[in-house]
Amino acid sequence: MKKYLILVLTVLLIGALMVGCTSVTPEIDLSRKPGGPAGSSNIAHLYLYEKDSVTWEIVEGGAWGKMKYNQSGSTFDFVFNGHDLDAGVDYTLIYYPDPWPGTGLICLGSGTVNEEGDVHIAESVNTGDLPACGDPNIGAKIWLVLSDDVDCDNKMTGWNPTEYLFEYDFIEFVDIDTDWLCLYEKTPLPLVQLEPWPIVVDGAWGKMKYNLSGDEFEFVFNGHGLVADIDYTLIYYPDKDGNPWPRADIICLGSGTANSDCDVYIAESVPTGDLPDTLVDINEGAKIWLVLTDDIDCNTCVMSGWNPTEYLFEGELITFTEE
Repeated sequence: MKKYLILVLTVLLIGALMVGCTSVTPEIDLSRKPGGPAGSSNIAHLYLYEKDSVTWEIVEGGAWGKMKYNQSGSTFDFVFNGHDLDAGVDYTLIYYPDPWPGTGLICLGSGTVNEEGDVHIAESVNTGDLPACGDPNIGAKIWLVLSDDVDCDNKMTGWNPTEYLFEYDFIEFVDIDTDWLCLYEKTPLPLVQLEPWPIVVDGAWGKMKYNLSGDEFEFVFNGHGLVADIDYTLIYYPDKDGNPWPRADIICLGSGTANSDCDVYIAESVPTGDLPDTLVDINEGAKIWLVLTDDIDCNTCVMSGWNPTEYLFEGELITFTEE
């Protein structure tokens, strides 16, 4: 009898342990947001959920995932585990900037769902700050999408939201090592008005990664929402007292042609000297513009045309020190 009781208790204990290993969607207390920073640590957590594609409410008992990530650093480091997904399906974790189709999105990593319905993705990615330039959101959206639905070079190419996981909340990440400059389409104001030109909502934009110091000014620029097949040139534009036109001493940094997706890519290493050039520029930092190639004479370093509604202007001034 004792042996029988011991056998029954052993079976019950094993059953309890098996239940404990079952993947269960975490209960959501809407009075407090799941995830977020872990105290004062640089580590934070983000939950992702299957959502109703009409109401965008979380599907009860649906697929879900959890991402552990660093809030600042040289790279965006994360570990993601998804659960209750379809076995054998390839998924990609992405940063998605609005609007559709998410031009400028970043693929963070990919993985294939195992037989238990779980996927594990862990990477260290050079994303720059999140959210990125051109994203109207106050934080970054993180999605798990079908790998077949995303072009990791640029944007979303398909839309099957019932198969995705969406962020519970926005996140932020600060890149502490790399310098980035956002350029925007702006609404020109009369030159007599000294206030900053307003950024055009949902207008063209660009992002430049550059070095703060070195033998040469090295950069990689990606522009979006431009006009296809148009030639553009990235320039350093110095101001002088009275802002005489056309301004001389401009430096042409590089040129490119917008492709059929209205994107342009320019990457160069240029011996600019210090930026700004204090001998000819009254600003405390350098202005970087993307202009029509037809509007700039790179031989004489002078603007030959003025079509500001077709340009991108810096979001802030930058500096570069020649070493």
